[in-house]
Amino acid sequence: MCSRHMLLAILLIYVTQRFTASGWLLFPASTSLQITMSISVPVPLKDMKFFIDWGFQVNYVCPWLLSNFYDIPKWPGHSRMQTRALSYDKYILRNGTHPADASAEQVYMALEDLMVSYGFHETCLLKSVCEVARHPFDLENENLIAEIFSFVLSPSIHNAFIENERVYRSAYEAAERYGASGVDCGFMYPDCPLAFIDAITKVKFE
Repeated sequence: MCSRHMLLAILLIYVTQRFTASGWLLFPASTSLQITMSISVPVPLKDMKFFIDWGFQVNYVCPWLLSNFYDIPKWPGHSRMQTRALSYDKYILRNGTHPADASAEQVYMALEDLMVSYGFHETCLLKSVCEVARHPFDLENENLIAEIFSFVLSPSIHNAFIENERVYRSAYEAAERYGASGVDCGFMYPDCPLAFIDAITKVKFE
């Protein structure tokens, strides 16, 4: 049994050295493997086509030097996050965000502009926040998309408004309170006949 293992080890070393000498295990310099995934959800609207797309991209650097097999990048795990945070205090603001992070107002403004470009009224995002608070997603039986919508449209969950965003904070937190208290969102936002969230979801009563 030992001789068989020894023979397999010698054969493996021989094959590896031969392939390495031929360049079979190495890639051209700076080669990377990219995996791109996309989820596209159609939104049924009259006289127009509207899709919501989520894109995910993963990149892997392929080995192009023998040293790549030995000098492997070491990424910090969860146990080192506290140490890493202490080493990069200059990137952490008082509210715990990175300078490059988008605030809630910036995200909501971008979504408002996008919705207006597709024919929705500018208050339709506020109405969507109200509707999600009034009829929350059943997250136990829903998927990742529902969790994303629930997070983005719930100011009390993401709590991402910064100090100088008082106007947007007041408007969107009020919309969430209206829905949570059972107020008719259509009455509060009459200029929006169809909320964005109503166009892609439906309320199920049990």
